[in-house]
Amino acid sequence: MHKLILTITLISYVLLAEGQSGWLRNKGELWSQIGYQNWTSERYFNLEAMENKTNAFSTSELSAYAEYGFSSKITGLFYLPISKTAEYSNTERVRGLGDLRIELKFKPFRNVAPFAIQIGAEIPTGKSNAIAYNDNHQFGYVNLPTGDGEWNFWTHFIASKSISKSLFGTAYAAYNLRTSYAEIKFNDQAKAGLEIGYSPYSNAWIIGKYSALMNIEQNEGVADFVRQSGTTYSQFSLMFLTSIYRNFGMNIQLNGFTDIPIRRQNVYSSNYLSFGLVYEIKQKQE
Repeated sequence: MHKLILTITLISYVLLAEGQSGWLRNKGELWSQIGYQNWTSERYFNLEAMENKTNAFSTSELSAYAEYGFSSKITGLFYLPISKTAEYSNTERVRGLGDLRIELKFKPFRNVAPFAIQIGAEIPTGKSNAIAYNDNHQFGYVNLPTGDGEWNFWTHFIASKSISKSLFGTAYAAYNLRTSYAEIKFNDQAKAGLEIGYSPYSNAWIIGKYSALMNIEQNEGVADFVRQSGTTYSQFSLMFLTSIYRNFGMNIQLNGFTDIPIRRQNVYSSNYLSFGLVYEIKQKQE
């Protein structure tokens, strides 16, 4: 029997407390988080947006995120999955570093209320190939990479508005310029989303998020969609964020997927919780 080589898309679900915002950090101000998420799903949506039941797929991620104010006009952002795992119910588990993402956010217009442009790169620091053998080796193995093996260049346009001291809204649009892996050129992606935040009491926020990821074009004749070729989805989350002691805080967030307005394609779908421990340094306005 020939070994069966399977590939599967491993999406990097960056769905913890880091959201989009038209506001910048003050100079010397830091907002950082250690986050964790873990979920399992048997629901796979193929390239035709049809749901298939498969062996249970599980993944987890321990990540570090930070925003730092280099000046009142420039904020730096950093995101790194420190450890990612993936496995099927009938395979061994793989583990590795994820792809590092570094971005800069700046305010292009002095007198325009919170509007920012955010540009950055996702660097292929993760494992572009990670082999997980089937429990029965004669059935081959699956490829569960912890990184997609290519450079991604993201640009975000973000507008925020304070409606009151306890209520704000944000809208954003983003474009991902994708490159290539193993001589396969991937199509670019676009993303758009909304966020609404409400503060029920001092130093606490409830934030709802909704976004959609789209492909600019559909790759044709590319069988290796392990690198997210053809991946689309609509995504929602509801987060509770609060301070707990001095500069420390915590959050818990419910995440999930829908088919409105963009249908799920080439993605495993599951509702799951994510958690974060926050450390913050605030500075006075310049």
